[in-house]
Amino acid sequence: MSPIDPQPRTGRAARAGRRARQLIALGLALLAATACSAENLPRFGMPESATAQGERIAHLWSSGWIAAWIVGAVVWGLILIAIIAYRR
Repeated sequence: MSPIDPQPRTGRAARAGRRARQLIALGLALLAATACSAENLPRFGMPESATAQGERIAHLWSSGWIAAWIVGAVVWGLILIAIIAYRR
């Protein structure tokens, strides 16, 4: 119950919120279940490096892509939550 809205949500709005929480929990569980190590990360288009510095750059490149995917997933999730919550 919200202090602004004294009535609890029922019906379609409550189901949508519950479903969104379930999907977020499922996504986090799937992400945690992969348990990838640094050796298993894909290269995301970066060619094989010839030097030690190249390996560090490849790791930075992969980390940047992973961060971008995470930020993109959060943004899409927030967009979908806003679409569901504020539809007419």
